[in-house]
Amino acid sequence: MRAAIRELGSAPGSDVFAKRCGVTSVQVKRFWPNHSQLVAAAGSAPNVPPTQMEEDELFREYAKVCWHYGHIPTLAELRIATREIGTRTHRVQNRFGGLAPFNQRFKQWLSSEPQEVADILTFPGWGRVPFDKGGPALVVASPIATARHPYLPAGLLSLVELASNRLPQGFETDLPPSLLFERKCAEAFRALGFQVRDLGQGRGRAADCLALARPDRFAVIIDAKARAGGFVLGTEDRKLLEYAKRYADDLRREGVERVYLCVVSSGFREKDVDALRSALTGSGLHGWSFWPADVLITTVEKSISERADFHLSDLEKKFALNTVAT
Repeated sequence: MRAAIRELGSAPGSDVFAKRCGVTSVQVKRFWPNHSQLVAAAGSAPNVPPTQMEEDELFREYAKVCWHYGHIPTLAELRIATREIGTRTHRVQNRFGGLAPFNQRFKQWLSSEPQEVADILTFPGWGRVPFDKGGPALVVASPIATARHPYLPAGLLSLVELASNRLPQGFETDLPPSLLFERKCAEAFRALGFQVRDLGQGRGRAADCLALARPDRFAVIIDAKARAGGFVLGTEDRKLLEYAKRYADDLRREGVERVYLCVVSSGFREKDVDALRSALTGSGLHGWSFWPADVLITTVEKSISERADFHLSDLEKKFALNTVAT
């Protein structure tokens, strides 16, 4: 420890000490209760963490970021602002136990400030409530979106935007929109009443999930494709044929009589219909269909609003179209 202090100019923390000197914390604790007491025994004072920024000063720094973006920032935007405009705000989420409680304290502070600062209260973005474990943010549905889809679960309101491979405003996540779209599609089929078995979401050469209607003895292989310009078949026909053969055989061994394939995306080309029809001939499927994302959410909403009259058996023929669902 004394050699490290001479070399570094100050006492290293436990992690640095272990890496530089090869002495683990377990070895240290054979002789000292903690790392700080080892430092003291070596004749040095432990490093003192920097003084925490005053609350008023921190809120003023945060206000600069709000003005910079014109809305309440996400965690990712806070990190960018640290580099772009030099604010000390990249760790505000640690101050009061998370970004949501920080924003609540910030809102209280704004209410007592001059009007030019208090105008931030009118900025968009206050509705975000991050998950505790770093997942995507929950987005409070706007009144317009809710009015347009009064029966649709709020978690599916983003499905159409995700289908175009873009994140809706207010999402705070490190996950790509393509993976979120795959997960939302699985949620949509659960909302329809299927038993959903997740397969290869985000893992390459595997379908995303299977939707099983066991009482009606049919199942649907689901492949979700987030595409900004709509789905283009290209060489995907080989992959879809591979899915059809692999999962159809497995499902029949489980007692499923009829197996369908459903590709969900933002849109489809008419010429790909004939190409896929040719590619899947002899695949063992009972049918397949292309589903635009807006058709999927409309179907989910109808299944909820008309739940008493809705049956998966009535929906089965929509998967056997061998064309684009409407």
